[in-house]
Amino acid sequence: MGKVKSVRLVNAHSVGIVLSVDKTAPVTSASVATITSRGLATRGFTGYVYIALEDVGINSRPLVGRPGEAYPIIPTAPSKVVTLDTTINQYCES
Repeated sequence: MGKVKSVRLVNAHSVGIVLSVDKTAPVTSASVATITSRGLATRGFTGYVYIALEDVGINSRPLVGRPGEAYPIIPTAPSKVVTLDTTINQYCES
């Protein structure tokens, strides 16, 4: 469990997000972060948007920061945000 502390636009396709994660959360070197949504979204982010942390491997070493980095970096997986307009467009194209 945790909270989003800050969000910054990196480029047209990426954001940088700083998380405050509970010390008891089992974040390891096998963890990945994914932006996920719940609820109806007609355009953009509406409903519930959260960052899911999941283990995808067997490397259970603690996640540590790289030299010179303020925080450890959690690898990411593709977003699981699905909007109504995207779904309709994909359906109509097939």
